[in-house]
Amino acid sequence: MVGRDRELARLEGALLAAVRGESRLALITGDAGAGKSRLAAEVMRHAHTLRLLTLRGECSESNLSLAYLPVVDALGEHLADEAARAQVVGALGDEIAPLTRILPHLQAGERFDATGTSLDRLRLFESVVSLLRVLSSSSGGLVLLIEDVHWLDRATQELLEHLVRRLQSAGTLLLLTLREVDITRDHALRPAVQRWERSGADVVRLQPLSVEDVAGMAAAIFDAEDTPRAFARMLHDRTDGLPFAIEELLRQAMEQGGMRDVGRAGWEAATLTDLPPPRSLTDGILTRSARLDHDQLEALRCAAVLGRSFDFAALHEMVSLPAETVLVALEACLEMQLIEEDRAREDGYRFRHILVRDAVYNDVMVSRRRQLHGRAADALRSTRPDDPAELAHHLIAAGRTEDAALACADAAELALRRLAPGEAAELFAQALSFTADARERARLECCLGEAYHAAGDVVPAQEHLEAGVAALDDLGEARLAAHHRLVLGRCYWLRSQYAESKREFERSRAGLEEHGASEDLALAYIRLSGLRSFELEAEEAERLAARAVAVADAAGSAEQRIAATDWLGLAKCLAGKLDAGTAELDRSRADARARRLYPTEARVLIHELSVLETYGKVGALQPLLERLQSLPEDPWIRVMLPYYRSWAALWAAQLVEAAREARRCADLAAGFGMQGQAGWGRAVLCLVATELGDLDAAAELV
Repeated sequence: MVGRDRELARLEGALLAAVRGESRLALITGDAGAGKSRLAAEVMRHAHTLRLLTLRGECSESNLSLAYLPVVDALGEHLADEAARAQVVGALGDEIAPLTRILPHLQAGERFDATGTSLDRLRLFESVVSLLRVLSSSSGGLVLLIEDVHWLDRATQELLEHLVRRLQSAGTLLLLTLREVDITRDHALRPAVQRWERSGADVVRLQPLSVEDVAGMAAAIFDAEDTPRAFARMLHDRTDGLPFAIEELLRQAMEQGGMRDVGRAGWEAATLTDLPPPRSLTDGILTRSARLDHDQLEALRCAAVLGRSFDFAALHEMVSLPAETVLVALEACLEMQLIEEDRAREDGYRFRHILVRDAVYNDVMVSRRRQLHGRAADALRSTRPDDPAELAHHLIAAGRTEDAALACADAAELALRRLAPGEAAELFAQALSFTADARERARLECCLGEAYHAAGDVVPAQEHLEAGVAALDDLGEARLAAHHRLVLGRCYWLRSQYAESKREFERSRAGLEEHGASEDLALAYIRLSGLRSFELEAEEAERLAARAVAVADAAGSAEQRIAATDWLGLAKCLAGKLDAGTAELDRSRADARARRLYPTEARVLIHELSVLETYGKVGALQPLLERLQSLPEDPWIRVMLPYYRSWAALWAAQLVEAAREARRCADLAAGFGMQGQAGWGRAVLCLVATELGDLDAAAELV
């Protein structure tokens, strides 16, 4: 490398920190062609020399892509090895279950017990943290490189921000490359980048090479001792000092014959006339590709439509040429250094630089591109049926909006299964925009609202669900409307609109009752029981919960029966029937434990702890806390343990211990981004300060 010694030294310092067991974040920024990937590759080479594990993923330039794609690619390549996979499964145990949502080839003994809340995503993120810690500790350190994060999808951004917060003292370097010019003021990643830089991330901004560095680069390319300064200055002026442009311009000059004999002996004879006439970088790339024959150029253009990275199977299907002809075309493109083999994927290739892909792609006339995108979509249906987001991207570009709507909806459902509700919302919105059928529009409107709800965006969730449910009512789709009312009622509840919440749950129950027992009907009764408990109507809450148990049993839904029994126990405790209520809670917890539904068991345990703490039965807390601690690692559990320990200490007048545990609860919750629970910890600290007579400290915590 030429002209990047200072930048490389800074990144090597971050590498050595990972070797020492620290965790660092580093960003390499610069214009297209500035050498970001080349510098990152050099860092990865040094990491390999230090025997660190290196993982690499790349963001897709497509507007639609699989959630968590770069992280999945990075981890998937490593875990494709059977020995590596067995090591991870053995080390993580039950914690591996959430990872199966994004890495399905990981065989987990337990299925993922989803709660339908943002905690599911948090559990997934923590599982990724645990996985990276295992990989780092077994390898003496780890480097995770994610390239082109200016194209980052929302789900991966949320995961990366979590990793930055949580990967402390883990022997890990998280290395990101990006074009900072593309991180515009309204870009979703901009606040995170600014926050990371303020927090001490190593930000390496690649500037154009100086004239001296251009001279050194040219000398290295031609294996010469030096470069005439006038020649270097001319080269610098024509390329703005961008390494990729320098390479391309010199290659163009050599291919035209003007510098064929330049070397150690003939360098002094090189003059400015040895360079071709001034032309753009794009022209140079297209001049090179024009030497391909018709079939080879067709294959290259099809590859450009497929994207920066592509595989042989999809390209072969798309071009409709014999396999041998396609292979010869790829060999020609490799020889011209237009593409390179992609070691991260089987039979994969990638354009040498995004600028090469863009030059070839933009040279295809718009109508032709539209047609090629349609062929790409047809090829992907058979070669990559598990990637509906990529399919949707090509269908939209082809103008096939009806098919695109279906693909967007499929991609949204996949995003929900991968615990990426924000991505799902964007995809449902796309599907909605392409859909004309009234019933399907109403359904998609509700799905969009539920995706927003799962992402924690309650206001748009409520708006879309209101519109969708009203449309379903108008269409006479009472049962489907009743199903979606369960989430609409939850939105009202979260916004403290309790009368509206009760109305929707009651309308849902009424709409479902005539169709017999079902999971949805059991859930409607559970929601109504919870509302009555909140209103301190213990008797009615108990009746509704008992009905929920009966419905769940009739529907054969063990999970809803466990949840209903939980609420039945809470209602009985609220009515003063403590022994009967705790017996129901114990029964619910035992059933969850028998089915290895650990998050469900944790929820019931926390309910029991709340009841016992309310009644002042501090002595009974310890066994429950021990069981809670024995469950698989979970962010919610980690926060709740110190919270209830703080209350136990407070009841025992152990104020110092209560403050210590409350502070731990608040700090852990803040680290996980659980602001409400952080407030719970601060509330206990406030009580401790009040007990100690420090009213000023208590006031600051309010």
